[in-house]
Amino acid sequence: MTYFNEPLIYMNQPKKWLKETNEIYYKKPLVIKRLENCKCELCGIQSSIPGDFAVHHVKKLKSLKDKYFKANIITPYWVQRMIELNRRTLIVCKKCHKDIHFGKEI
Repeated sequence: MTYFNEPLIYMNQPKKWLKETNEIYYKKPLVIKRLENCKCELCGIQSSIPGDFAVHHVKKLKSLKDKYFKANIITPYWVQRMIELNRRTLIVCKKCHKDIHFGKEI
């Protein structure tokens, strides 16, 4: 029998998802790890309180590229940063998140 645990990686046996103590093992999503990092990806402010940060997201990066680059509109810094990181999400402090939604310069 052939098992494919990850895209296009052949394995003879399935991965073991249970640890020796029979605890369920799962991999934390990268966005959660970035959120726990407690650092704004726009202004660089760092805090010890995870509640000071939010996740700003868009449906598609392509829609941002179409809106700003093809129309020759001045591209905001947060859009440039998302495209630079090639991510649909940004971990931002509450001030930056508010500025993004109100269209203020960061």
